[in-house]
Amino acid sequence: MRGRPFAWRQEELALFDSQMLGSDEHRRLVVASSAAQPIETADDIQSHRVQSAELADLAKEVAKAARSVSGKGKYLAEALGSVYQKELLDGDRAKEAKKDKQATIKWDKTP
Repeated sequence: MRGRPFAWRQEELALFDSQMLGSDEHRRLVVASSAAQPIETADDIQSHRVQSAELADLAKEVAKAARSVSGKGKYLAEALGSVYQKELLDGDRAKEAKKDKQATIKWDKTP
């Protein structure tokens, strides 16, 4: 389930790419705009290229941070399990004892 939103975003991005880069209609609009305002159109295209490169760099940073957080999370889970092993076992035993007592009380009430 965790992978589905990411996959959906990837699909959405691929669709956007194909629409923006491969669309004849979009290309005609850019060409028409370029004829009327060549400097502004070129500036817009260059701005979009820079933004795309920045987005790629940010995505790399996010991926790196996600790997780091994931590694830290796994480490903490293992460390907590190791450090508090006795307490975890005591808690499990107490839960089992409570279940046993509840089961006994339940059986004692039936005729």
